[in-house]
Amino acid sequence: MVKRLAKLFDLCVLDSFPSAHRSHPSIVGFPYVLPACAGRIV
Repeated sequence: MVKRLAKLFDLCVLDSFPSAHRSHPSIVGFPYVLPACAGRIV
């Protein structure tokens, strides 16, 4: 799922502190295939 969706994006910005602690593919998968950074809220 992540590899197919990653083609649509340039980077991954995690901007939700409560979600950062979950191990859902949409949270932990994208930083493995896209450049990632933390947003202002995190």
